[in-house]
Amino acid sequence: MKSGKTRSEPGKKRFEKGKNHLELKNPPESEKIPKHIGLVTYTIGKAGLSPLQDLIEILNEITDEVCLIVTKDQEIKDMKFNSFAEIDHEGGGNPFKRFLNIFITQMRICSAIFRMKKAENLIFFMGGEILILPMLVSKILGKKVFLALAASQKSMSNVNKDFFRFFSFICDINFYLADEIIVYSQNLVKEWDLTRYEYKISFASQHIIDPDKFYKFKEISQRENQIGYIGRLSPEKGVLNLVKAVPLILDERKDVKFTVIGDGKLMPEIAEYVTCNRLEENLDLKGWVDHQELTGYLNEFKVLILPSYTEGLPGVILEAMACGTPVLITGVGSMPDIIDDHVNGFLLKDNSIDSIKNGVIEALNYPELNRISDNGIQTTRSFTFNEAINKYKNILQ
Repeated sequence: MKSGKTRSEPGKKRFEKGKNHLELKNPPESEKIPKHIGLVTYTIGKAGLSPLQDLIEILNEITDEVCLIVTKDQEIKDMKFNSFAEIDHEGGGNPFKRFLNIFITQMRICSAIFRMKKAENLIFFMGGEILILPMLVSKILGKKVFLALAASQKSMSNVNKDFFRFFSFICDINFYLADEIIVYSQNLVKEWDLTRYEYKISFASQHIIDPDKFYKFKEISQRENQIGYIGRLSPEKGVLNLVKAVPLILDERKDVKFTVIGDGKLMPEIAEYVTCNRLEENLDLKGWVDHQELTGYLNEFKVLILPSYTEGLPGVILEAMACGTPVLITGVGSMPDIIDDHVNGFLLKDNSIDSIKNGVIEALNYPELNRISDNGIQTTRSFTFNEAINKYKNILQ
């Protein structure tokens, strides 16, 4: 293993204390959990870097050493950890080759776990529920395993028609073997078919909304009628339905513009649809945008929409609300636990094309968008660094 990059010197504050701002500082050494924690992930793309970084920062505050095993699609940098195993994974290909590559990658992760002598506690994060071989090896070695579910691999594979039965079977085995399962909110227990494991389920989120980074600087009344989407361009996000709803929305509101931020396998199909339907003037495909630039975009959107088929707790929804941007989202994942319809956001009846059209028109015409905006900001103030630390500390202790 090689040493990771140090982000800040031990004991120094990451943020200065200010009015209405987070106070983020290291707790006393006596409050730390005297253990070494291993953090294991499957493939990490661009969208996964921010939640991974947040979780690493939380763990750094409550344990003596964080050991990271990551299967990467992107360069891992500017993250503070004590040791680092970087696993290469080759995706794509025919079904046989994909299964072979998954097997090889999991064997490499197993090898890294064998070398992680000090870490008696492992957190499987981001795709960890399909890591059956690393799970078995961890249990054989007597390690305690926490499954921190960022999304439902079962639901995603069902939407994507991607080896659903195989992934479902593997996930169920890992749910059974895990010592504890960590999810974002109560609604996910039923939606992700985890009811039988309620005795070992805890609730925590790695999402940290820093008001120095995500804040409202442009009032709703000053924003144009711009609808934003930020996320992966993949089937489970429902983004194709959104794009196909655009012509119907423009039939009723000619003054609406759309901005789609993100990348993924649906990009060519979406680009072709935009061209064939001559939507270039009304729909801007931005591609990938750096996370640090999102505050500016969010303050331009009058509404952010995420018409997903399945979700955990998308961080971009919280970031939008912190910027005073009303959100319009399907009632999946943690959304019913976070969004109170017409109070701090809007819930779609479903993510059909007609429902998206009606939801967008209603949100734009809603007379109390300022109230929705203000309530959204208040909602995000509970997602603090200290709150996340306390929840993870209680679970890991």
